[in-house]
Amino acid sequence: MLKVAFVSNYFNHHQSSFSEAMFRRKDTVYTFIETMPMEAERKRMGWGAEDRPPYVLSAYESEFTRSKALDILRKADLVIAGMDMALDPYLKERRKEKGFVFCCSERFYKNGCPAWQIPLRAVKNYWRFGRFQNEYLLCASAFSAADAAITRSFVGKTYRWGYFPETKRYDLDALFARKRSNQVVSLLWVGRLLPLKHPDDAVLVAAYLKEQGLSFRLRIIGSGEMEATLRQMIQEKDLADHVELLGSMTPEAVRAHMDRADLFLFNSDHREGWGAVLNESMNSACAVVASHAIGSVPFLIRDGKNGRVYRSGDLSQLCQLVSDLVLDRDTRERLGAAAYHCIVNEWNAETAAERLVALYEDLRVSGSSARFSDGPCSPAPILPNEWYMK
Repeated sequence: MLKVAFVSNYFNHHQSSFSEAMFRRKDTVYTFIETMPMEAERKRMGWGAEDRPPYVLSAYESEFTRSKALDILRKADLVIAGMDMALDPYLKERRKEKGFVFCCSERFYKNGCPAWQIPLRAVKNYWRFGRFQNEYLLCASAFSAADAAITRSFVGKTYRWGYFPETKRYDLDALFARKRSNQVVSLLWVGRLLPLKHPDDAVLVAAYLKEQGLSFRLRIIGSGEMEATLRQMIQEKDLADHVELLGSMTPEAVRAHMDRADLFLFNSDHREGWGAVLNESMNSACAVVASHAIGSVPFLIRDGKNGRVYRSGDLSQLCQLVSDLVLDRDTRERLGAAAYHCIVNEWNAETAAERLVALYEDLRVSGSSARFSDGPCSPAPILPNEWYMK
C-alpha cells in the first residue's frame, strides 16, 4: 500500500475533493495533517463547515496528535507539503532521510523580487529545500516555476498543479436552458472585496454596458474592505438597477449562483495565487473573462477556446470582451461548454490524484517524468514575458 500524507495549515473545501480522491484509492493509505486552526474570517465565509473526514489529523490539538503526525510524515512514501515556513519542523526528519516531498506552492514572489535580494533568497531556498534530492515543486500557479527560477530553485523539477474544488457533472443542455431562462444576461463576480481582486473593475464594466444600452444584471458575492467604495460607485454611476452586492455566502450558495450565471468576471492582479473560483465557474459552464495575471489562468484558459483573457489592468479590453459576449449567446455557450469539459475531463481531483501517484512512481524509478504533456502533473514551463509581466 502506498502511504501518502498531505501537510498544510488547515483543511478546507479547496483540498477536500483531492483528499477524497486519494482516500478512495484502493492502493493508498491517505492522511491530511493540519497544523493550525482555521482563521475566524474564513469561518465567517462558510469555510470549514463540512464534516471532518476520518483521514484528517489535527496536529495542533495535543502533543499526542503532533507526535502521530510526525511519525506519519516520516514513514510516508509520498508527502505533499505547503510552503509555509511553519511547516518546516514537521518535515525536518523526513528531509534528513531523503524522503519524497512534493512542495505545493502558489507563486513565490507575488510582489516581485528586487535584484539585490536574489542572492540572499537563493541561499535561503537552497537550505530550506534545494539541497534535498527528492524535493519537487507542484506549481499551484502558472507563475510558480518562473518565480522559482529566479533563485535557481527546483530546476527541471516543476510540475503543473493547482486547487481542485468539487467537480460537478451536469446535463449541459439542461444547464444552458437554466441560464437562458434569465430575463437578462447574468454576470457574476465572486471573491473577497480586496484591492488585489479589483471588484471595482466589474462595476466599471457594468457602467460601460449601461452606456451601451445593453441588458444585463451583475451580481457581486463577497465582503471586505472595498464594500463601501463599491456602494459609492454604484450610487454615483446610477447602477442600482443593474448591480447587486450580495455579501458573503457559503461555497454551496456560490455554486448555485454560478450555475445560473452566463458570464463570470475574474479581475485579480498578479497577487492572486491560484483563484479556485475559476475552476468552479468553468465547471458551471460560465463564459469566463479573466485577467492574464491570475495564477490559474494560463493553466486553465485557452483564449478564445474555453474563455477570454485580457491584459490585467486594461479596462478598455475588458469592457470590449464582456460587451461582445453579452451580445453573442452562441459564443458564450461555446466557451462555457469548452470550459466545462476542461474541468470534468482533465482539471479535477480524480485526475490529479491518479497522475500524482504516476508522477511519484516515475520519479522514484528514473528521477524524471514526461508522461503527461498538459494538465495536472505535466512539466510546468517557465512562462515567457508576455504572460509573466506584472
